Amino acid sequence: CLFFFAFDMMTFKAAVLLLLLAVVSATKEVLLETTFDISPKDQTDTGFKATDALQLYLQSPKMKWLRSFHMILSSATSNKPQRVALMAFKDTQNWAEFEEDHLVKTHALFDHFWLNSRRVLWHQVAQTQSYPERPRSMEKPGGFTWVFKYSIKDGKEDAWKNFWNDKIAAVISTLNDNEGFVESHTYSSNNMLKSYQYMLMWEFLGMRELSEALYENEPMQVILDALPHYCSDWATSVLAPPADENGKQIGFFYPAAGADPPAEGEKEL
Repeated sequence: CLFFFAFDMMTFKAAVLLLLLAVVSATKEVLLETTFDISPKDQTDTGFKATDALQLYLQSPKMKWLRSFHMILSSATSNKPQRVALMAFKDTQNWAEFEEDHLVKTHALFDHFWLNSRRVLWHQVAQTQSYPERPRSMEKPGGFTWVFKYSIKDGKEDAWKNFWNDKIAAVISTLNDNEGFVESHTYSSNNMLKSYQYMLMWEFLGMRELSEALYENEPMQVILDALPHYCSDWATSVLAPPADENGKQIGFFYPAAGADPPAEGEKEL
């Protein structure tokens, strides 16, 4: 399908409005991560469709944008849903008001269409390293994303910070040479989760560039090999954007009514 739900063409065209933004936002966003399995049915007996809820979501001034992904790889040991939706909000107040505004439709969405769902709220945090940032394009919209979730062992916080700052520099050097690397974002669960305190997301224009940076990168392997020493829990996954009926990837952001306006010099397509 064109997306994990079928938007009308007008909504689909609107999705490119944020396509060229190399950095989603300079503010500390709140990210709602929803993992789920998709229902085989298109609508309920009353005619309710998933798009009915999602169209309302995008009309909300509380939401900034929405993206969707398929799960390619996951190291989680438990049963894990194979679809991922990310919804961004300016802050927790906007998220809370959004949930209250859409309570009925959200219940219907998860009862009938987004099955086995899990939802986690993440808070964007400032990164201590400077990562390269590259734009997306219509030809290469990106969306291939490596996700690293982890918790630090008690008493290892300072040691982990020193180790990470020392070793990540060599990795970033390889990312500077990787023309497919788009951007990096770090999030915290604010201690609302025991298993995963932090989430790091690296986005790439293509799967080949992702593999080169993570699976064929000796400096990165040094960090991965040391995780048992510093981390009590960790898991990695690889997400891919959906594709249209012709197999072309769709890595767009779907902007909601609360989306940031394009920065000065940015184009709207």
